[in-house]
Amino acid sequence: MDIKDKVARFIADRHLLDPQQKVIVAVSGGADSVVLLNLLQQLGYQCIVAHCNFHLRGADADADAEFVARLAHDYRLPFRSIDFDTNAVAAERKISIEMAARDLRYAWFEQLRQAEQCSAIAVAHHANDNAETVLMNLTRGTGINGLCGIQARNGHIVRPLLCCTRAEITDYAHTHQLAYRTDVTNADTIYRRNFVRHNIVPLFEQINPAFIETFGRSIDYANDIRLIVNTFVQNVQAQICRETTLGLEIDTTRLLQQPAPRTLLFEFIRPYGFNSDTTDTLFNNIGGTSGTTCLSQTHQAVVSRNKIVIVPHTNEPDDTTYHIDENDTEIFCPIHLKIERLDTMPATLKTDTHTAYFDADKIQFPLTLRHWQQGDTFVPFGMRGRKKISDLFVDKKLDLVEKSQTWMMTSNDQIMWVLGIQTDNRFRITSSTRHLIRITFLA
Repeated sequence: MDIKDKVARFIADRHLLDPQQKVIVAVSGGADSVVLLNLLQQLGYQCIVAHCNFHLRGADADADAEFVARLAHDYRLPFRSIDFDTNAVAAERKISIEMAARDLRYAWFEQLRQAEQCSAIAVAHHANDNAETVLMNLTRGTGINGLCGIQARNGHIVRPLLCCTRAEITDYAHTHQLAYRTDVTNADTIYRRNFVRHNIVPLFEQINPAFIETFGRSIDYANDIRLIVNTFVQNVQAQICRETTLGLEIDTTRLLQQPAPRTLLFEFIRPYGFNSDTTDTLFNNIGGTSGTTCLSQTHQAVVSRNKIVIVPHTNEPDDTTYHIDENDTEIFCPIHLKIERLDTMPATLKTDTHTAYFDADKIQFPLTLRHWQQGDTFVPFGMRGRKKISDLFVDKKLDLVEKSQTWMMTSNDQIMWVLGIQTDNRFRITSSTRHLIRITFLA
């Protein structure tokens, strides 16, 4: 089977492209992208040529842009290009040049796809790229996802050449006399991928000349295994994890009863930006001291007795306060409260952790809502002496996350209610109470 038929079958089997829809083709000017464009043209797809000039290689980068523009003209195809100051972006975002170029490239491709009303963005990754990616993942340590390599489809990004080796692509270019540009930096082994490409892969090919093809089949097996693993993980997650008002709660007692609990934990927390190192830290502290906390860019994970809780980061400082004015009857921020004023004593006072009654004459407005602060005390209902809020938390077995999410309602800087837990005795209703306030904690 020649490469054209191979690519056509791969596109059809993976449902990568719709012949009736336009496609953005990312063309750098190198052999891979030139062959990709040629093949898609021959297969009858409606192509729009897109080129990024990252201005990282001086005159060579400009020459690449000119070459791709001429190529699009020769094919009589629409041509779109963009210039990036990649070095400046990398410095501003404090990321590597490679990462900056990648982010800029794919963000622009997606903008262009929407503007041109295209169904997909075709890029020229091939089987060698896939093998190199998995080998690089292995050097860093990886799970099943790292063994699955580059995907043929990732959202609107498609990779029609993933079924082809680099040798097949260059042979096709030479056979069909396709001109292309050569990036001299591809030979510089100072870059990790180039080192793997030029030094590591050839060693495997000495053992097995068909290494890229056989390794590609192993990657396909890994993708099939991932489907099976994902089904198992979802079933287990439904049994031992639950969504709460705080976030995701993982029952560690039941987790430890599962096969490969450490790996399961990794799969549970990976979508929240946590890595294998975080998994090890959390797993090793199960059953140990509560309060072990790990952070990702968006979430925090806390070990607490028989559970691990995953909650979003909050940018709200601990001393942030919210006011409840005397005329307020309902507030929605930061929580939902209903405030009712009663001039007569109800026949029965139905109180629970979310409904509290106070003597209105003992309260001074505005009331405030804030989170717990170190040194906070109150007088628990039915008692005379003060108690530290921190000791109340210990009694109620609250973990670090639950403590940070608990609200204090205060009057004249005195805590009158630890919401959802206990009221303060100083504001209680007595036989001499004339005016009441009922506050209901709705959310």
